[in-house]
Amino acid sequence: MSRRLLVLTALRLLAALTVVLLCGCTRTAQPPSAVPPATKTPAAPSTPPAKAPAASVTWLTSLTDAKAKAKAAGKPLVLDFYTIPCPPCEEFKNKVVPSAEVAPYAGAFVWVTINGEEDTDASGRFAVKGYPTIIVMRPDGEVLYRKAGLPTVQEFAGALGKAAVRK
Repeated sequence: MSRRLLVLTALRLLAALTVVLLCGCTRTAQPPSAVPPATKTPAAPSTPPAKAPAASVTWLTSLTDAKAKAKAAGKPLVLDFYTIPCPPCEEFKNKVVPSAEVAPYAGAFVWVTINGEEDTDASGRFAVKGYPTIIVMRPDGEVLYRKAGLPTVQEFAGALGKAAVRK
């Protein structure tokens, strides 16, 4: 291989690795039979938060139950599509959601977490291509916010603020 071709190949690999690291997990969904059973043990944050959050989020695991609860309460939903292993997915749940900027919205939404590789119907219905995928929607199904990849605390808090007003 010529030196120029070798350098170009190395640069392409570096660019692809950078895209994957910046965009979060990009694993595609596998058939449920190929996916090992997942455990729902949340990872502990590596460092405690500077301030205690105002309220904590109660995560539901059934999209059907979450939609019914949101409709009855007149609250928008937060859908968190994740997979295992997925460090950005864990960072979303352990750092973004409990942050001081996001925690005040805990009671204003119905929160549901969905393993996109296990619930392929839901991940297909919402066209999930990578993890995490975060969707904020009204109970009638109107999507108010969608992010494939890890949102920043400020971005997610801003989206929740706008969605809480539009509910």
